[in-house]
Amino acid sequence: MKQKINELITELNSGLIEREPHIKEALLTMLAGENLLLVGPPGTAKSEIARRLSSVIQDGNYFEYLLTKFTTPEEIFGPYSIEEMKNDKLKRKVDSYLPTSNIAFLDETFKANSSILNSLLTVMNEKLFRNDAKTEEVNLLSVIGATNELPKESEELKALYDRFLTRMFIDYVSEENRLQLLLSENKKFEGVSIKNRFKVEELQKFHKDIERVKLSSENGQIIVNIDKELKERFNDNDFETISDRRLKKALRILKASALSNERDEVNVLDISLLSNIFWSDDENREEVEKIVLSNLPTADSQKASKMNYLYEKQFQKFEELGISGDKAQERNEQGQPLFLDRDGKKTTDSERKYDDSKIKEMHLQDANGEYIYWYNYQPDFQYSRKKQDSHPDNNQYKLVYITDSKGKVVSAQNDKGEFIYVYIRSKHTAKESKSSMVFDVNRSRYNCSQVTHQVKISNMQNISHQPSTKDLRFFIDDLEFLSQQTSDKLPEVQKIFDEIKTNRDDIANSLQTHLWVDSQKLSFIGDSVEKDLEEATKVLDSFIKLIDTVELYCKKAVDDRENYKKSLKNG
Repeated sequence: MKQKINELITELNSGLIEREPHIKEALLTMLAGENLLLVGPPGTAKSEIARRLSSVIQDGNYFEYLLTKFTTPEEIFGPYSIEEMKNDKLKRKVDSYLPTSNIAFLDETFKANSSILNSLLTVMNEKLFRNDAKTEEVNLLSVIGATNELPKESEELKALYDRFLTRMFIDYVSEENRLQLLLSENKKFEGVSIKNRFKVEELQKFHKDIERVKLSSENGQIIVNIDKELKERFNDNDFETISDRRLKKALRILKASALSNERDEVNVLDISLLSNIFWSDDENREEVEKIVLSNLPTADSQKASKMNYLYEKQFQKFEELGISGDKAQERNEQGQPLFLDRDGKKTTDSERKYDDSKIKEMHLQDANGEYIYWYNYQPDFQYSRKKQDSHPDNNQYKLVYITDSKGKVVSAQNDKGEFIYVYIRSKHTAKESKSSMVFDVNRSRYNCSQVTHQVKISNMQNISHQPSTKDLRFFIDDLEFLSQQTSDKLPEVQKIFDEIKTNRDDIANSLQTHLWVDSQKLSFIGDSVEKDLEEATKVLDSFIKLIDTVELYCKKAVDDRENYKKSLKNG
């Protein structure tokens, strides 16, 4: 069908200048089984558009009439049958009149008088016509109305005005295309080719198929947001009101757009068509369009925000466990996770093993800034206390100092912000020497003499975990729980990502091939959904790396626990 409609648009537009948007709107409105109002001065091809549209229907009936305040119902709906009147029946002869037409063109629509209004409203909206005592269904597909002025002050005509679901302003051809207008006389409209015509039955089936097209809650919310913003903007203008009936019927146009574009769901490009549905006052057309378009890209931004919210919530739990650094584990070209060594250089060594020929001892500092020479340093021998216990009175603990990345001596802390102490199991004995003072504490030895090499603890941009041995068991339990919880949330994040990607692909394709919208005017939507996908990709990658990170932490913590057990066993 899409190819057929594309060819139809080309054929219907033959010889017309600056009328393709109106041709498209008329054709889409007919496909939806609704009515179109063309607002503009005489001599702008309004009736020509209606006549061309009627040629789309194979063996179709066309009705055209200029309404005035003197127009009678007989001129529109047909005269009463004299034969039927003899039998006391007021039955009209409707052949060749509005009730038997498929496409109708009513010029100067709002000049109609009250004597024909009620019947006209029922025919246009319910597709029903009461003839004598019998109500009959009509095969009217669409009414195209034309007017030079809108019924802003007439309460009587507002109902009729509301029956025209789509509305377009039509003006004289612009100055830059006046020459083309003259030359267009050489290219006459020769009708619609037989292969591109629709049977009435085909269109009626299309109308039923419209009901199968879906509207997602996200896109439905966009329509509600547009409606709300328009009410707030025009709350002092009673003429600029969107009735409940109009709001629901507008969805038929959007669904017809989706179906004719061979989709089973409305997308944001279809929603842009509300620009020709939601205005009532012609002076507000541009502002209504601006409000409609400004609301279009928000759906997937909300999805991307939801993805980011899920990620931030999980990362916050990571931080609560004392995991610091970048949100994602940095990797080399081979995909291996990177860590920082004691010199601040990147390494793939997750076990923190170093070349003993280069660094034989770890150099820390005491409270006076003098370097501590600690042989056989192992993180398992350190003990952590709360900050309020940073200066214990007894000599069982020695506060550890380090040199930070800026060369400043600072108190050493673990990733939970707890200060680090060396636990001294027995009192030391002092032995004087000229150059240094040596303390023997069990098998560990401190040398307070000045040394040439100092270890600078850089800001760890990746994993930098040294849990308190006292809390290792609880830490590992928390890590394992968080790892499982994060993995459980990954499918939800992946599903949102897939929805964003599917929508991006749909929009990218629709912008190039959509039958009814101006792709250049809506190019910003493509830019927006592309940006949403980029953000979603980053969040998904970070989420996956977050799972990888916590698993690395968990492995390191388990190793620390095993090493600690060994150290206790060895005394």
